[in-house]
Amino acid sequence: MTDISSPTATDNDPREGRSWGAVRQVPAVLIREILTQQIGQGKRATSLRIKGACIVGPLNLDSAEIICPLVLDSCYLDQVQLGDAKAALLDFRNSYIADGINANGLRCTSNLILTNCQTGPVILTSAWIEGSVGCDGARISERTGDLDVGYSLVADGVVIQRGLFLRGCHASRIKLMGARINGNFECNDAQLRLLGSPVSTPIDFRHVVLALDGAQVEGHVFLSDGFHATGAVFMRNARFGGLSCNQGHFETPEGRSIEMDGADIQHDILWNGVRINDGASCLGIRVGGSLQCGGAHIKATRSAALMADGARIGNAMLLNKGFCAVGEVHLLGIEIAQSLDCEGASFQSVSGSKFSKALSLDGAKIGGGGFFRNGFHANGEVRLRGASVGGPLECRDAKFTNRGQVALDLSYAQVGQKLDIMDTTFVGTLTVAHAKVARWHLDPTKYLDVGIDVFGFTYDYLTQEISPPQVAVDSWIRWLQRCAAPSPQPYQQMVRVLRAMGHLREAQEVAISGRRALRKSLGVMGRVWDKLLDCLIGYGYRSGRAFGYLGVVFAVGWLVFSFGACDGVMVPSQHRVYIRYMTVQSLPPDYPRFQPYLYSLGETLPLATTRQTTEWRVRRSGATEAWILFQRLASGFLWILAASGLTGLIRKED
Repeated sequence: MTDISSPTATDNDPREGRSWGAVRQVPAVLIREILTQQIGQGKRATSLRIKGACIVGPLNLDSAEIICPLVLDSCYLDQVQLGDAKAALLDFRNSYIADGINANGLRCTSNLILTNCQTGPVILTSAWIEGSVGCDGARISERTGDLDVGYSLVADGVVIQRGLFLRGCHASRIKLMGARINGNFECNDAQLRLLGSPVSTPIDFRHVVLALDGAQVEGHVFLSDGFHATGAVFMRNARFGGLSCNQGHFETPEGRSIEMDGADIQHDILWNGVRINDGASCLGIRVGGSLQCGGAHIKATRSAALMADGARIGNAMLLNKGFCAVGEVHLLGIEIAQSLDCEGASFQSVSGSKFSKALSLDGAKIGGGGFFRNGFHANGEVRLRGASVGGPLECRDAKFTNRGQVALDLSYAQVGQKLDIMDTTFVGTLTVAHAKVARWHLDPTKYLDVGIDVFGFTYDYLTQEISPPQVAVDSWIRWLQRCAAPSPQPYQQMVRVLRAMGHLREAQEVAISGRRALRKSLGVMGRVWDKLLDCLIGYGYRSGRAFGYLGVVFAVGWLVFSFGACDGVMVPSQHRVYIRYMTVQSLPPDYPRFQPYLYSLGETLPLATTRQTTEWRVRRSGATEAWILFQRLASGFLWILAASGLTGLIRKED
């Protein structure tokens, strides 16, 4: 190492290299000769290492075959040209390169080191680096004097075998489209900040500070731990081993802060504690592991805060631990192999936006459970229309707010295990229309004032935290009367489930309540008929009532015919016996004596005759004859109702 730096530290700032004087100057052409030619006869330089020098003139190594490692530590350079060059180690650490580095097509068999450099634009388009590229602590400008080239680092199509490191780097636009990095890409604590909108930058990238479209990183991409981008980050159709943005900060003056549509992440996406001020788009991404957003804050006023329609998550999706979204989280058709955990999360819709809901999961497929609990709060509609949840869907200790509108929409959803909405607050309505769940866990006494659409809702088992069962069924009936539309389906569904659970009496009560609820929708005659069915046989569920009424008719008839016998109204039917009975008040020995209870029984039994009804008749008594007619009609009607109830013809819910 040739060290020509000053012993005074303040005299070694490479930015002041032009003022160092001739004693510290090294001609760039000399460096080129040493790096590319033999020295003496048959001798080659094993390395060239200079510290604290001012390199005079541009260091032009275009198309050169550099025969030894080059180390220029804490040096001043006007410009470095390495286009299509072949080199080993290239180390410019702590140096100042005024006009940057142009290394298009560079072939480097070792590392390219720009650690703590201050440089103009670095161009590595189509370069091949067999080692790593280290830019830790570097400050890379996109300007060369008065010329604005549009990017700080351009490395489209670059191949880097051992990683790209921009930790603590300060730069403007970085472009790595189609790059291939076999190690990690680390930008922890980097600061990427827009410096304007240069004319040379395509309009689609005017507000982009990091473009990784189509890039392949076999290791992990780290944009975390203090990383701050004040422009958009594009990772569309990229392929990474993993992505970590933990504690990163993303914002942009226009568009979305992050766009990674179609990206393929082999392992996890870690966005814990991330701050995204203008939304993220992740349409159709594929994630082999989990998507973790614990404690993340994502905001968007012009579009969705997080859009991941059609994404496929190989593990769980975690929007928990204080996750906060201002703007819609749009996850239509997303596939999550395990659970969706939104425990303790907050979702806030933005009125007037095209994406005006709080959380949209229409058509989502969740292999595990969905957890909206323990302080979960959504201000705006939460939709899971047509979603499929393989495990439980828990909304315990949560709050859904959408005043005057639907707060939670589970229409046509399918839940493989329990739907739990215990201890949940709804400011707005809940709809489970046409949804299907295995178990329904609800305390009906707490939701009598909540509008709930349960039409077409089906479930296999009903659980509640109320006892005894009679109290529970009374609560369910009140809840159905309050929430169910004038349709028999919600009542029929509960009847089937209660029967399957062995609660037969409670099932009957719910069925009867359901029939009563439909009465108001009938016409006058329909309401009269419905009332008769209710009173006489309980719509077929209490057919024994008909026999009770038959007993009343029989007893009244017994009384009527007893008084008739005393008043001489009941007389023998045979003429000869009648003459004898009226003349001498006696009957032949073989003629049956009049028995009022047997006569009433004969008139009460349908299609049956007894000797009492054939051998005795009514004489000149309109009231008794009218009673007989009434008794026959009433008894026949009651027998028909009893038979219809016992055979289930009237129980339409069966």
